[in-house]
Amino acid sequence: MTTEAAETARRPTPSLLRSLAADAIEDGLHSVVRRGVKAARRAVETLEDARDDGIYYVKHRPLKTIGVAAGVGLIVGLGAGWIVGRAISSRR
Repeated sequence: MTTEAAETARRPTPSLLRSLAADAIEDGLHSVVRRGVKAARRAVETLEDARDDGIYYVKHRPLKTIGVAAGVGLIVGLGAGWIVGRAISSRR
């Protein structure tokens, strides 16, 4: 085999390059999907832990929980009333 023929035999064909590119893209896509699934599972576990902590807190400190909820409701209500009052008075 001449050096010219050997060089031609080693040169990748366009179809081989397309195939390699498609395989690389597919591998990358699967990797991204796997990482996304793992992240979603971790997020679900974190939210479940937060929910369990909240349930524990409410069961062991019910009066404090009611007080905090009432305080937050009062502040949100006053803020909304103040904003609506300013909007109504500015229209006059």
